[in-house]
Amino acid sequence: MQQQNDFEVRGGEEVLYAGNDVEEARKVFFAVAKEQAYYDRKITFYVNGNIAAEFLERPDTR
Repeated sequence: MQQQNDFEVRGGEEVLYAGNDVEEARKVFFAVAKEQAYYDRKITFYVNGNIAAEFLERPDTR
């Protein structure tokens, strides 16, 4: 039986965090939003497979 992760953070298609610790997921979500390497990607926070929050790409990086 596969364990279900409650929280997931993605930078584009890359999974940056998957687990059950909401505080760790939140930290990753906000930390990645500040990293220049991810400015051109949409950063998405999922709760139980549903989108809970997003940072869109920065317009000046397109």
